[in-house]
Amino acid sequence: MSEAMEIGSRSVDSETISSKMLDALSYRCPSSATKIFKDECMQCFNTPLHPGGLFVCMKTFAGLCPKHVAEHCERTGQRALLHIQQTKLELAETEGPQDKVTKLAIDVEGGFRSTPRTETVTEYSLSVYPAIQTKIPFDKLSGDLLIACTKVATSESAQRVEQLETGVSGWDGEAKLITKHVDLPQVATSESAQRVEQLETGVSGWDGEAKLITKHVDLPQLNNGVKVPRSGWKCQAEGCELTENLWLNLTDGAIKCGRSQYIQEGVLSKGNNHMRQHYDNTGYPLVVKLGTITKDDADVFSYDEDESVRDPNLAKHLMHFDIDLQTVEKTEKSTLELELDLNQKWEWAMCQEDGANLELAYGPALTGMINIDR
Repeated sequence: MSEAMEIGSRSVDSETISSKMLDALSYRCPSSATKIFKDECMQCFNTPLHPGGLFVCMKTFAGLCPKHVAEHCERTGQRALLHIQQTKLELAETEGPQDKVTKLAIDVEGGFRSTPRTETVTEYSLSVYPAIQTKIPFDKLSGDLLIACTKVATSESAQRVEQLETGVSGWDGEAKLITKHVDLPQVATSESAQRVEQLETGVSGWDGEAKLITKHVDLPQLNNGVKVPRSGWKCQAEGCELTENLWLNLTDGAIKCGRSQYIQEGVLSKGNNHMRQHYDNTGYPLVVKLGTITKDDADVFSYDEDESVRDPNLAKHLMHFDIDLQTVEKTEKSTLELELDLNQKWEWAMCQEDGANLELAYGPALTGMINIDR
């Protein structure tokens, strides 16, 4: 049975619409300079994600929701409408290797996600006013009408074109004056590659793993004959027997323990801060955590820069103490990995009151509701 469509007081089936009435519709084929308003209703700002979707007039290219499309069509006499319906589908969390959190970051690849992963599905069809509930798929269209509808569907929206032209991604709540320093050198005024990518993709993430390159790239190292074994390390501070959380000073080869670190509720890692004391006594700033060294990375800290850093010459600095990056094995978690564990487990455990046997309770004074009128 073919779908019927109500036109005024007459009922017309889809074959009749396709062969006769569609050819009589008034419409325009947009050019590359045409502004197409298909992001939201021009009257109430509903988007294609709202129930009923969004209709785009095929003559004026104005976007209108089901509530306001009738007023537009009655006023202009236009009947050809491109219908856009979007649906957000939440993607299943597969917990595969590609989904594992590997960076202390938010909304960037490998980091935490602030919202569930979703996929937006967009459907296009043609509607003829006043029977806007009837949707005619593109495979039922032909000729210039099909070309026009396809161009409207595939062209960038007016809002997106404006963003690309101005270099602004999304809503900018800070209108700014043009600086008087417009003649600054190009390097100083250009956006970074990462920022450009964020503007183009509309993603503004926070990356807690980004590290500065240490200023001690050409670190002086003592020729004191120290050779560090592949295993069996112990803190060299007098009276300290710690065999974990050990750091190697890259200037003199001293091995001392780091500070105690908060791992989870009520649990601290072992550490007596002897490497910090060694720095205070000697001024040797650059250290690397033993057990975290791999051929690709290591946990490097600079005391005088007071942060984790990247050492481009780490392989050279380690080889000075007979440590070969190509043969070492990772045996301990880095500071970053400990922070990731804390962020993944601790907050969720606190929200769920992990390990506590809770008694269900409801009623007056138990639901957290307060009568503000009293």
